[in-house]
Amino acid sequence: MEKRGLTNIFLVFFFSLMMALSFSASALDESSFDKHANHSHGKNNPDNLIKAMTFISTRPFNSVDGTFFLDGLFGGDGMGFFKNVLGLTDQQIEQKRNAAIAFYASRFGIDVNNPKVYFTGFQIDPGADYRVIMMTGEENPGKGYPIIDGGFAVAVTDPAGLDLGGEFMGTHVPAGTVFAAEGTYVIKRGKERKDIVINYQSRGPMQPVGTGGVINCEVVHPVWGKGLGWGYFEFHNLKNGQITSQVRNVLTFPGLGIEETMIQK
Repeated sequence: MEKRGLTNIFLVFFFSLMMALSFSASALDESSFDKHANHSHGKNNPDNLIKAMTFISTRPFNSVDGTFFLDGLFGGDGMGFFKNVLGLTDQQIEQKRNAAIAFYASRFGIDVNNPKVYFTGFQIDPGADYRVIMMTGEENPGKGYPIIDGGFAVAVTDPAGLDLGGEFMGTHVPAGTVFAAEGTYVIKRGKERKDIVINYQSRGPMQPVGTGGVINCEVVHPVWGKGLGWGYFEFHNLKNGQITSQVRNVLTFPGLGIEETMIQK
């Protein structure tokens, strides 16, 4: 398949990598999700949640190659995000890369060296204006708090799709399916307030649906604990050469409410 064709396939799916997780760059044997697994949820809120927020993107922006990646789909590698936004060393970045590779193998049975997939680091172009417009527990942030989003991604490039393994043994996914790992949302709330850092990784395959795709991620925060990020997204080419992203992503902590431990398996 031509690279341009691949670019079109993945245009809508990589943005779900909204994907964001500042996984600790210390030990690879303990992920952020493991560290926060026993977090206490405290008092039951009236809405059955500790925290909820809505992410959106709606505004037109200029794209390097028709995608939403800074430096383009095939030209970018996310190193600027890891170094300049997260402040990681080369060794720490390599640790995160290895953690992402191990996650893909364990959960999805994916070998990132398989020619049927494309593995890369990424940062979402700030021009896409991904932002938080609602957050419980504080005043709504007007036009929104900007989100800096980056991490690692695997995309299925083979037109015939891919048979998964790991926890998804027997599942076949089509070309354009994307998986996120070691992703990080950095929510900027201004000079006077600390950034909010939320970690994420794919809960399941994020497959194409219609002209868009689904968002299905596990998220984690050091105070709010584990949660879910669920949503949908589309991208549209404009007559002036720009593209517009239409993303709606809702994060909740806990993912299924306070009673999620009571849900029958």
